[in-house]
Amino acid sequence: MRRQSLAQVNTMKRTLKHDILLIPLLFFIAVLLPVFAWHGVGSLDSDIGEWFQRSGSLVVLCAAVLEYLLFKITLSATPASGERTGRRPHYRVSSTYLKYIQALKYVTAIVAIIGTVIWGYGDLMYQHAR
Repeated sequence: MRRQSLAQVNTMKRTLKHDILLIPLLFFIAVLLPVFAWHGVGSLDSDIGEWFQRSGSLVVLCAAVLEYLLFKITLSATPASGERTGRRPHYRVSSTYLKYIQALKYVTAIVAIIGTVIWGYGDLMYQHAR
């Protein structure tokens, strides 16, 4: 079994902390984008309905980045048996946190679905509501 150097472990910890801090920020952005777009914030010279529709694509982009970060965090978890997979150095993520990460994956999927609906039908929803 290969031992990890202290530098590798510290690098993994920093990367993991960075990824964990990005997750709530991206959720916040994914929720606020359509709300601001609905009220015309950031609409340069286009119709507000079209801007709301375009905000759906940004929500889907946030969801894709969120899914990538959650996948990366899940990969950083050491297997339950304590075995190394040999792919790269691992930093132990508690199984308690893995439950939350799994729940966040489902929430991210819902955010992606909502973003897709806004992206496809946002202009129609805006016209119907106004």
